[in-house]
Amino acid sequence: MVHVKRAELTNFKSCGGTTSVPLLPGFTVISGRNGSGKSHILDGLLFCLGLSSSR
Repeated sequence: MVHVKRAELTNFKSCGGTTSVPLLPGFTVISGRNGSGKSHILDGLLFCLGLSSSR
């Protein structure tokens, strides 16, 4: 089974600079205020997999 260990976004959508999020085996929670870019992490993973946006 393939396991993605980390999501790293650089200048993706409205995220300036680089954002790195560790994705641990089992259960990972991404939380934050509205407009903080939580959905951008999922969108970045979907983009890399060649799938459409979460919206």
